[in-house]
Amino acid sequence: MDSIQTVSPDVDQPADFTNLRALVVDDCFDDRLLLSVMLEIHGLQVTAVSSAAEAIATLPELRPDLMFSDLAMPFEDGYTLIRRVRSLDVGRCLPAIAVSALSPSEEELSSLAAGFQAYVIKPVEPQAIAAAIHKALLSQSRWSA
Repeated sequence: MDSIQTVSPDVDQPADFTNLRALVVDDCFDDRLLLSVMLEIHGLQVTAVSSAAEAIATLPELRPDLMFSDLAMPFEDGYTLIRRVRSLDVGRCLPAIAVSALSPSEEELSSLAAGFQAYVIKPVEPQAIAAAIHKALLSQSRWSA
């Protein structure tokens, strides 16, 4: 496993990720909306769903460039979702970012071990989002090389 790096908000201006497609998975409407708006500010095209089941159903047609998932969702949590995503051809190398309000120490390690490339703490901040996207895309390029 790669060394763990905490995502630090060191970007002053919104990064430009124009034309990247992002899938946001969060059972909380407000959190889903906030993250979607932040991603749109960075130029991403966002599709937001409220469950892991919806995410799995959406993946084949959407073919996102990036996925953000809450870890603590009812029925199927973010850990189960990332394992299912990784078992699909469309999701094997999909850059994925875990989003959680839980303490980052153990939660971050667990999410990275499960298959996420980055971890962002709620409430999310625009700079942390940009840093996480960069980290996830860089990690993905290493996987697919």
